[in-house]
Amino acid sequence: MQYFGHLFKPLELNARIERLVVLLTGKLSGCEYIWRQNVVVAKSLEISDEKITELHEGNLQAACFNADEVAAFKFATETIELIEVKDSTYSEAEKHFSPRALTEMLYVIGSYMFLARLIRTGGIPLDEQAAKVPDGFFH
Repeated sequence: MQYFGHLFKPLELNARIERLVVLLTGKLSGCEYIWRQNVVVAKSLEISDEKITELHEGNLQAACFNADEVAAFKFATETIELIEVKDSTYSEAEKHFSPRALTEMLYVIGSYMFLARLIRTGGIPLDEQAAKVPDGFFH
């Protein structure tokens, strides 16, 4: 599946923003597999436990997040929940990201939305080496 190969190549989109968006996509898609696998990646990118915890709790405007991250979360949330973002959200995102980075963000969100559905429907087993999540996190 060459389509997904681009997920593992450098993007213009900042790698930390990309990983936070992946975590949010996993969370909003109810996919524990994506969350657990990507917490490990997030930590390798030195994303703080505080940010991971706030994202887990849905505090997407917590003080630990910078303006780029908050804009990315709003953009991603609307993409996932509404399929397209509101004009005002897109305009705000353009202040933080280039057109290419926004396109890449859409690619990342859409790819992980697909993977979440494939993983959940296919019953892909969890990797026990991946990060643990609290009981009830996806219920």
